[in-house]
Amino acid sequence: MMAHPPEVKAQALALLLTGERVMVVSRKVGIPKQTISRWRRDSDSILRQAMRGCPELRAAVASVRSIFVNLSQVDRDIKKSRCAGDEPAL
Repeated sequence: MMAHPPEVKAQALALLLTGERVMVVSRKVGIPKQTISRWRRDSDSILRQAMRGCPELRAAVASVRSIFVNLSQVDRDIKKSRCAGDEPAL
């Protein structure tokens, strides 16, 4: 198995956190989609294990996920607005 640079893995995981699909992340970072899926699965497992004994971490993760969901929705709204020819309200 070929080891990929840690910064590439970090970039891929960050893109996944923003809501990008595995296929899109694979194309953007140039890594096979199976590898991206494995990285996501492994990182989810590690995070779940860490959260088991730490309610503060669970709360922080829930908060961050909520922020990402909201930002993703804002991003989609801006893209829709631009496609329609409107200028987004900032």
